[in-house]
Amino acid sequence: MVIKSKPMLYPFSRSLTFEKSHLSPYHPQESLADKLLTLLKQSDSPESLKQIHSQMLINSIQLDNFLLPKLVDLKDFEYASLLFSQIPEPNDFSFNVMIRGLTNTWHKFSLALEFYYRMKFSDQMPNKFTFPFLLKSCANLAALDQGRIAHSMIFKTGLNSDSHVRHSLITMYSMCGELSSARMVFDQITDRDLVSWNSMITGYSKMGFAREAVGLFRRMRVAGFEPDEKTLTSVLGACGNLGDLSLGKWVEEFVDANKFELSSFVGSSLIGMYGKCGDLDSAKRVFDKMPKKNLVVWNAMITGSKQICTKWSVR
Repeated sequence: MVIKSKPMLYPFSRSLTFEKSHLSPYHPQESLADKLLTLLKQSDSPESLKQIHSQMLINSIQLDNFLLPKLVDLKDFEYASLLFSQIPEPNDFSFNVMIRGLTNTWHKFSLALEFYYRMKFSDQMPNKFTFPFLLKSCANLAALDQGRIAHSMIFKTGLNSDSHVRHSLITMYSMCGELSSARMVFDQITDRDLVSWNSMITGYSKMGFAREAVGLFRRMRVAGFEPDEKTLTSVLGACGNLGDLSLGKWVEEFVDANKFELSSFVGSSLIGMYGKCGDLDSAKRVFDKMPKKNLVVWNAMITGSKQICTKWSVR
């Protein structure tokens, strides 16, 4: 590996020592590489990864495609960036690892977009592992123009049929407030799965289009799909905004009948829905049967009580 700027070498810890007798007499480097790869997979701290990297450099062993994801998973942005900068010709895997880390781990969305353009200019073709994270960064930046450019690239590369990419497009357009484009992507999907329905329902609900969210939920049920936790929380938010108490009660009955775990997300959504619909008794009943009352659940109950008291005082 060509080193542009020599990093600090870390001492070889006892956990990394080994006797020469453990190495094959004919393939010592192969055995050392195997040993380092095993230690890489077992490592659970940035410091141990840096020690392993020092031995990779000393022995001219290439394991960057294993080391880089580990650094990302352990949230060491500085060292991951240093390692990436020392790769003479990063491949699509290296770029994707960095874009994923910048988006999901470090939330450096603008920098994720920069890496995407670096990837394109380096003649590495973005693929189905690139676009979901790129679109997530666009969504968090409300960068609709960049999202549209990415959509055009997705179409040109034939990735518009990939389910993960399509769901990411729906979410990106929804978070950017472009619900007509999100719905266009949704309507073009002929083999919809639960994630497809959830993406569009959630988009409507989060952007305040409660009636559209509930309507699409009803269509989903007719199509034979059973809701999951994400569906239920989105629909309950829409029910609260519409004051649709009957559908909200149906959701609670569905949760009970199907023995759903009353998680903090579903429970707080039920409490919030009853609060917005002015049904304090039902909100309190859900609150009392919650197995675990965390801060989210308490806040939902307090907010719901305040909303009901405000309605009563107005009356």
